[in-house]
Amino acid sequence: MGAIVLFTGQIAIVLHACKICLMCGPELKKREAIFCLVSSLPRADLELELAIERCLIAHFKSGEELINVALRMGKSANSRARQVLLHVKALYTMDGNFRRLTE
Repeated sequence: MGAIVLFTGQIAIVLHACKICLMCGPELKKREAIFCLVSSLPRADLELELAIERCLIAHFKSGEELINVALRMGKSANSRARQVLLHVKALYTMDGNFRRLTE
């Protein structure tokens, strides 16, 4: 089976479909959407990368396990996708810690 190559326009469609799923889908489908977003990161342009990052932060609880696995699997790679995932995790952690301190 050949690799599927997504172009920028297709990644934008994937992003919007995943956002819909994350808003109203069951938990299993939400995790599939997170996987799809993480998988799309290496081919996303900067604008889509930022949109995916915001989406992953907003739905971090649904995707935390998958994000951690992706980070462990790409440990040796210093790719842009890895940097985005580390940023997502850091921002979510900082925001969660800030909320706990201010409550």
